[in-house]
Amino acid sequence: MSGLSRCRRLAAPRAIALLIPLVSFAPPAVGATDPTLERLTVIAPGSLGGGWDQTARAMQEVLTRTGLVPQVEVANSPGAGGAIGLAEFVNARRGDGNALLVGGLVMVSAVRANKAAVSLAQATPIARLTGDYEVIAVPAGSIRCC
Repeated sequence: MSGLSRCRRLAAPRAIALLIPLVSFAPPAVGATDPTLERLTVIAPGSLGGGWDQTARAMQEVLTRTGLVPQVEVANSPGAGGAIGLAEFVNARRGDGNALLVGGLVMVSAVRANKAAVSLAQATPIARLTGDYEVIAVPAGSIRCC
């Protein structure tokens, strides 16, 4: 087996762990105990019609159609690869158990690239709704393994 093949097989499980779009929520305020939701805000950290918006609106439709949540609002907060929406979620929705954020892999690099003052560690992942594959291409001479 070539070194490159071995590198690919060793790196793949680590890469897959990072490719999970998540729905996150702001942990409820201390003392909050009511498990019923009358309303929910789903923050789509992207533009109207984009992937995160489509996911949020599909959630909205299912949650209201099934009666799980009577009122679901989708709030778009586009910009900086999702870092703006994450910042809004973390700062403005802290303690709001009636808010979710849809996010994914691009947000991981966007937080770093934009030197965001917030982190994904400030949100709690609660569900994996979708999955996607990413390909990272680098010059052949840049691979060092094993």
